[in-house]
Amino acid sequence: MDKVGYFVFSLLKNKLSNLLFFFYFLISLIEISAEFFKDNQIIWFAKPLIIPLLVFYYWRVSKELNKLFIIALLLNWLANIFFIYQDYNSTLIGSLLFLGYRVLIVYIVMKIVKFPGFIPIIISSIPFLISYIYFINHNFESLDNGIYIFVLQGIFIIYLMAFAISNYIFKPNKLSKLLLLSSLFFIAIQFLMVLKLSNVYFNIFQSLAMFLFVIGQYLLVKFLLLSEKKKVRYEIINGIKTKEV
Repeated sequence: MDKVGYFVFSLLKNKLSNLLFFFYFLISLIEISAEFFKDNQIIWFAKPLIIPLLVFYYWRVSKELNKLFIIALLLNWLANIFFIYQDYNSTLIGSLLFLGYRVLIVYIVMKIVKFPGFIPIIISSIPFLISYIYFINHNFESLDNGIYIFVLQGIFIIYLMAFAISNYIFKPNKLSKLLLLSSLFFIAIQFLMVLKLSNVYFNIFQSLAMFLFVIGQYLLVKFLLLSEKKKVRYEIINGIKTKEV
């Protein structure tokens, strides 16, 4: 009877997880379309739902919730709410919240993944630093007082990107691949945000940024979930070895 009950519970849990997964991408698709057509009503409906759906999905699938990651996603969610308003003060508050999110994500990743060393990170960051400085230099006046937050955000995302590349070179496994892909999507968003300040920005860029955001966040969740499994396997193996000794 206990086995039947466990089977029913697992089935219901998986069904809910699949539903959350489905609605996460469905709402995200609606939001991406709304960004392209600049439909503010749909944006106000869809955008605030994306992160909560991802949080609930992570909560249902995870066996060892990372509370810091939940806080980071909450900061991300609040930042996106403020970004909808598009006025200076709201954008400033949103940028500060998003900076907090980036700091927490870097900290979480460094707690999970072994530090690959300063030299590989410095070498990996050079092309991104040069490109970022070039873009900022061409849009310096448009950034105005927000340049300091923008530079800080750039430093953290470039560091994460360089960290992910270095880690993938030394350990080319599924975990490092997920981190690399999510970081690549996040840094692409940062460059698109720089383009937003220039004259070559089109509506499609906002939709593309949202698409990268949605996929990048999901890959980051998958990275955390996979790291949980690896941790459990490591603990089981060590537990067996300890008993044998």
